Amino acid sequence: MLEHKTNKLWQEYEDTPKFWKEYFQLITKARRIQQKTKPTKYIQPQPQAPPKVSVARQPQPSPKKDYATLLATTLTSSKFWVGIFVLSFVIAFLFPWRDGYSEPSTEEKLEMKIEELKSSDPKSVTHLDLSRLDIEVLPSIVFQLTNLQELDLSSNQLKFLPDSITLLKKLRKLDLSGNSGMRLSNSLPRLSKLQILDLSANRYTTIPPVVFQMQHLKELKCSFNKLQVLSDSVQYLNNLEVLSLSSNQLNILPKAIANLTQLRRLELGYNKLSSLPDNIGQLDQLRKLIIWGNKLEKLPLSIGKLQQLEHLNASNNLLKDLTYDLGYLDNLTYLNLGYNQFQKIPPVLVLMKNLRTLSLEGNYLRDLPDRLGNLVHGQRKFGLYSLGEDAYKVY
Repeated sequence: MLEHKTNKLWQEYEDTPKFWKEYFQLITKARRIQQKTKPTKYIQPQPQAPPKVSVARQPQPSPKKDYATLLATTLTSSKFWVGIFVLSFVIAFLFPWRDGYSEPSTEEKLEMKIEELKSSDPKSVTHLDLSRLDIEVLPSIVFQLTNLQELDLSSNQLKFLPDSITLLKKLRKLDLSGNSGMRLSNSLPRLSKLQILDLSANRYTTIPPVVFQMQHLKELKCSFNKLQVLSDSVQYLNNLEVLSLSSNQLNILPKAIANLTQLRRLELGYNKLSSLPDNIGQLDQLRKLIIWGNKLEKLPLSIGKLQQLEHLNASNNLLKDLTYDLGYLDNLTYLNLGYNQFQKIPPVLVLMKNLRTLSLEGNYLRDLPDRLGNLVHGQRKFGLYSLGEDAYKVY
């Protein structure tokens, strides 16, 4: 119909403008109709899955419990026995308190110790610990233990040590620390086998003179006292291997200390020392020297003669430099120079080839040596980090 009408307009208005106008309108309308009636693309329908059919499960019969097997498995389990042990531990420590149990007093503990000694063979006791019992006078039964080798009387309130102590002729170690200035027996040197004597924390201002007569001593501990002076008589302890004088108020050391040629460990930490004896190099058997927490500004030149020295702790002092004589310490493996006043790494450290642990913590270093690489090779413990543009800290 649309074509017929178009042909009719063509014949009537072929040469008129009105014809062309209506002609193009009809053509445009025909195209729009054609686009609307365009067949759609055929899409093949997807096959649908058959609907799921739920099938009710048949209840399965529960297996019979084998209680014998279960019991055997439980008893052989390590977790079971660990639980039993923990439970018994808790019961043992908690339930007695509910029954009115209280910690026995020091007097009761001492009585228990004495009863225990009375019930045992005196000759079979070789070690006895009577520490922290507030003892003021030693029980007489102690002097019957003729085979006693170690006796601990620390942290008591003993005012004196009786002469009867000499009956313990086999005694090798005697701990009298923490008794607040007890008076020692003048017969103490008769204990010829006594090798270790601990007099720490007794508020002594001087070491009792009787101690210097005990030439058989190998270890003497007098730390945590109020010692201000060390007597020259210390030189008579010529068999001494360990001398501990830390945490006192010593201002100076006598040169006589250099006569302790058997000394292997010397502890002088946390005193008020401003210098060490010039002849300290005579301690040629010394392996460990602790001088931290003093006021040392330099180390003596003779320290380089300590050829056996392995451990040196000189931290928390006022050291600014080290003597080159330290380079002769071939056996030195540990050196602590922390918290001093070093502004550069001492060049002598490069010469210490066997050094394994070096601490310069707390020093503000500004100049590093050119041969720093020789200092940090191998398995040495050494660290360096910056504290600013030109400051470093070594740990």
